[in-house]
Amino acid sequence: MFVKTVRKRNKYSPKIFEYQHLVESLRTEKGSRQRFLLNLGKLTLPREEWPLLAKRIEEILHGQERFFAGNPEIERLATHYAQKLIRKYETEYSESKQYESVDLDSLENERIRPVGAEYVSLSYFKKLEIDKCLSECGFSKRQMEVATLLIIGRMVSPGSERHTHQWAQNLSALDELLGTDFSSLSLNTLYKMCDKLLENKDVIEKHLREKEHDLFGLDEKIILYDLTNTFLEGQAASNPKAKFGRSKEKRSDCRLLTLGLVIDGNGFPKTSKVFAGNQSEPKALLEMMVHLHFS
Repeated sequence: MFVKTVRKRNKYSPKIFEYQHLVESLRTEKGSRQRFLLNLGKLTLPREEWPLLAKRIEEILHGQERFFAGNPEIERLATHYAQKLIRKYETEYSESKQYESVDLDSLENERIRPVGAEYVSLSYFKKLEIDKCLSECGFSKRQMEVATLLIIGRMVSPGSERHTHQWAQNLSALDELLGTDFSSLSLNTLYKMCDKLLENKDVIEKHLREKEHDLFGLDEKIILYDLTNTFLEGQAASNPKAKFGRSKEKRSDCRLLTLGLVIDGNGFPKTSKVFAGNQSEPKALLEMMVHLHFS
């Protein structure tokens, strides 16, 4: 629905009169047409508020309530015109209500799982075209689904691969959003997918840098760099980067891994790199700058 101005001239006078009509657009076999609904007379409401009036009339006709109070004048006019429309098109806007009795004790809930945070995360996942990047990296359809689970799982419910596995199978409806099923997904599949994502880390980070720069108009005048480390409970004998060093978590009895991260002034990550556990910041800075420049 929208408000349209109609101009009429009296044949006995050169004066032109303006009126407002409420109309709606319809698609017909002969193309788009406008259907007259109601003569609103001469509206005193400012022209920029006409769309709000038309929208509120339509909401009232469909029984939609508002959470917050709007413009009192718009509410008054919308209620008035909606009532006139209901009287004029009684069969069209008057809904016949039907009622059924329901035994509340008979209601059952099955697999109640949240979907809100997953939906928002998946929307931006697609907006950043991460799925397209993974496809270009050679991921199959199933591999892309598992990779999506790992990435969104880190955003919605951060934890280990084991935690993500339990979250996907018992707590989240992400599989329904993806049109797949994670009920038979093995934990080993998640571990293998983490390795595959790490193999393509540089390509994925470069893709994200470019997409985020375009989407958010990042000026990137300020670049920040920092190191942190994490400890390994086991011996990590087969990991050449696992070294003893100064632990920021006071676990110098364990071998460490060091993570270097570059971000811009807005907090967007630019690149990352895993170093040996005894890596110092001054020696890593130049390497990170070269890595960022050529990646």
